[in-house]
Formats: sequence, structure tokens, C-alpha cells
Amino acid sequence: MKQHKWHKEIKAWAEGKKIEAKWLSDENEEWQYVETPIWDATHWEYRIKPQPKEMKPELNEEFTWWYERVFLQSPSMCELKYDDEKMWQAWKAGYFLAKKEINNA
Repeated sequence: MKQHKWHKEIKAWAEGKKIEAKWLSDENEEWQYVETPIWDATHWEYRIKPQPKEMKPELNEEFTWWYERVFLQSPSMCELKYDDEKMWQAWKAGYFLAKKEINNA
């Protein structure tokens, strides 16, 4: 017996995972969270919401400039947004750098 087109997604949804959908006829449509999918294979595409990527920070010139001139000078002005990859990398790199300096003091 052939499985439903969205078998994997339906099973994940039943297990409590978040499902995203997008309209097939619009190339520019972005994935959106749907609380109760209708599982319409004709007009919609579905996927299990991807897990956030684990980012590995790296110290570089751009980070050093941002960290020294923005974060250290006025940390209250820095609103960290984790969906912004560069900001996330800078925050993590700053955190580990500060942690290393504290441990070496």
C-alpha cells in the first residue's frame, strides 16, 4: 500500500513537532508555521520545521570591530536577535572570549 505523500510530516505533527507550509503556486512564498495542517497535496507543500543550526563562532576582523566598538562600549544598546546569523556568531564568540579572559585572570 502506498503511503500518503505527507506521511512523514503527518507522523511528526502527531508526535507534537511543528509543521510549516507554503503555497505551491507562488515561488516567493515563504515557509509559515501552521497549527492545524489540511494536508492538501494539490496546493500546498509541507515540511517539519527545521531545527536551528548550531553555529560555530570564529574570531575575525568584522567581529572584533563590532565587539570592541559596539558591545563593550554600550552593551545596553545591543539587542541580540538569534535569527540574525552574524549577530549570533558575534554574541557567541564574545561570550567565549570573555569566558576565556575570566578563567585566565
